[in-house]
Amino acid sequence: MAQDAPRTHALLHGGSAHQCLCGRCAGVYEGSGKGCPICRQQVQAVVRM
Repeated sequence: MAQDAPRTHALLHGGSAHQCLCGRCAGVYEGSGKGCPICRQQVQAVVRM
């Protein structure tokens, strides 16, 4: 989760999204198979907001 950089990316899952990642973290997170760090749901997509 972004703590220093602006949160520019969101994790989509089900009917909701959590905007919690900076661009650098989004690149690492995408395709990793990790669950959302906010709610632990399976991530369907990472999108730039």
